Amino acid sequence: MKYFGLSLAVCVSCAIAFAEPIPHNYYAGAQGKKDAELKTALHKIVKGGVRYEYGTTQYHSSSNPPEWEVGDLKAFGTWQAFPLTDIHANGTVWDMYSNVVRYYPALLGESGCALNIEHCFPKSWWGGANNDAYKDLYHLNPSDAEANQLGKNAYPLGVVDSIVQYENGSCKRGYMRGHRDFQVFEPSDSYKGDFARAWFYIVTAYEDFAWQSEYMDNTSYLEFKSWLMNVLLKWHRNDPVSRKEINRADVISSIQHNRNPFIDYPDLVEYIWGNKKGNVVDFSQLISTDSPAYQPKEDKTDFFALPASNVTNTSFDTQWSDYNTTYIIDVYTHQITGQNDTIVNLPGVTQRLVESTPYGHIRGKVQSNGSQSITMGSGTTDGAVVLSGLRLSKDAQLVFRASQYNTAESAKMEVYGDTKLLRSISSITRNEKVYRTRIPAGTDSVIIASVGGSTKKRACMQELYLIQGDREDASISIEGYPQEIDVNSAHVEIINPLPQTTYYYRVTTQKGSKSNEVAVVLGEYEAIECPNVVSPVYKRVIDGQLYIVRGDKAYTLQGIAVNLPK
Repeated sequence: MKYFGLSLAVCVSCAIAFAEPIPHNYYAGAQGKKDAELKTALHKIVKGGVRYEYGTTQYHSSSNPPEWEVGDLKAFGTWQAFPLTDIHANGTVWDMYSNVVRYYPALLGESGCALNIEHCFPKSWWGGANNDAYKDLYHLNPSDAEANQLGKNAYPLGVVDSIVQYENGSCKRGYMRGHRDFQVFEPSDSYKGDFARAWFYIVTAYEDFAWQSEYMDNTSYLEFKSWLMNVLLKWHRNDPVSRKEINRADVISSIQHNRNPFIDYPDLVEYIWGNKKGNVVDFSQLISTDSPAYQPKEDKTDFFALPASNVTNTSFDTQWSDYNTTYIIDVYTHQITGQNDTIVNLPGVTQRLVESTPYGHIRGKVQSNGSQSITMGSGTTDGAVVLSGLRLSKDAQLVFRASQYNTAESAKMEVYGDTKLLRSISSITRNEKVYRTRIPAGTDSVIIASVGGSTKKRACMQELYLIQGDREDASISIEGYPQEIDVNSAHVEIINPLPQTTYYYRVTTQKGSKSNEVAVVLGEYEAIECPNVVSPVYKRVIDGQLYIVRGDKAYTLQGIAVNLPK
């Protein structure tokens, strides 16, 4: 599981590292304006910047020297951004459309299993052209495929009354009181403000569009029909900008180099659509969400710890989400013993990847589900991954991540060692989960199968590993930890710190919610060049992307060589 764990750690830390605050004087062009003039001024400011290509990250498939080589990066895609913009502290996908637990593919830039890219603001409302709005991350989110197709689609936002057509515990679709001639989409209360501010942003950044929807008004700078505008205003006011929304906007800013003004200055909504129309705006009198004066709403669904600050040779400061409770903070080191030999290492599972290993082939039928996972079957034919010719000299551990097919009603998987059933798993749900099975020494073949003979009884697989060895990773708490604390920050002193040692901290709430793990390297270290020694390796962030630099060469996280600006 080494590759899988590394990919998640990179994503969570990068989301914070990439954050870009509001540039100085960014909104100067909108100072002193009001109403339509204010909205147009904001339009001119935020329409700029760059946009990723829609979909997966693209690589050149043909060679045409000296411009590029086969496999060179062509364009970053939306799926390259989502692990930075829409990820929980525990590494799971932050899906505003469902409560299903999923992970992004370990290979960044690839599409997730049973996930869609959802346009929060319906693309059909401007005709669906693949323009900057089509690719704008401020209204693109990873979405459960079923919720996207059956719930959101191109419906306007609204409050669903008693006639519910779709509901999944997070969002719903149905009819709105007083408007029985059309259906509306209603997200969770936790995200209603997020949706409203995304819609306000789109009609501002792209106010020069001719809207092709009966719910829009092309004759007014307000853009929305009055009933829809009232819904958006209510949601904006009742669900204020959260820390999650601020962090997401800052990361998008580091990628696109433009801002959402209604996240930065929530009161701008009132000056354009709300109770302050007719008043000129004075930004010096507005509270910005990056100001200490603004207290963002905490997201109770995502308890997270921040990177350490004020790091010295012997101490550092910690901080985490404020849940107004007591916490237990643990500070520790990792003690790794033993060694593993990974026989099969598939952080993504496709038929091609399985068959590219010395041992793997497919039995039955499989289908792609996302670009790095498979649905194990087709129609009435089940599918299985077979590893043969193993001749295991000692016990091994089979590790795979799996879930229920997104339209299935149940899923069951069986693991065989040669012809013997080693494990039957019937508790598979739509939540992606890691399963482990001991494979005894002497085993020559392993079969991992989805059984059921129907699309209603089918599993998906996202990762697969076969590991031999005795590697163990133990967490060793330092002196004085763990300890209980009743505030959401702490100063940590390390007594007799060990040289060249990485320390870690993690926080647990009184109710058991655990934060992400934060790594801390004490003091300030510089790479020292020595004769006959390999060049030092370090990380560099440019335009929202993390690069690995060794000497005068740089590489993406996928190992692709790139030329970086000086």
